Amino acid sequence: MRVVGYIKEKNENTFANPVYSNRSGEYFSHILDASYDIISFIKTEIKKDTFKKIYLSKKFEINSKGGLVFIGKEDYLKYDSAENAIEEIINYINDVLPVNESKLLLTEANALKKAFYMINSWSIISK
Repeated sequence: MRVVGYIKEKNENTFANPVYSNRSGEYFSHILDASYDIISFIKTEIKKDTFKKIYLSKKFEINSKGGLVFIGKEDYLKYDSAENAIEEIINYINDVLPVNESKLLLTEANALKKAFYMINSWSIISK
């Protein structure tokens, strides 16, 4: 599966739902566990008016980190696998957004980061 787009429900400063596709051109959303690992893909229909195309060559599989899409101000868009995108998103929020606009978003981004890094570091320690 590859990330081929996202569902744009808000204009800016939000995490968007990534849309995946297989070689047949069918669309899927992901189901994630607490550490942001993909548990499964669910075939989904998309609405053309909220679907925005992007392309990410990285392949996503069950048990890999899910795709993460962030829409910022003035058409800023960051997307990648979650572990590769989160630091850049946090830096963007800290550097670009006023404090009063960024608090809730920064809390959400840091919670995501903590979730997938805390679980991963625990599994490394327990091996």
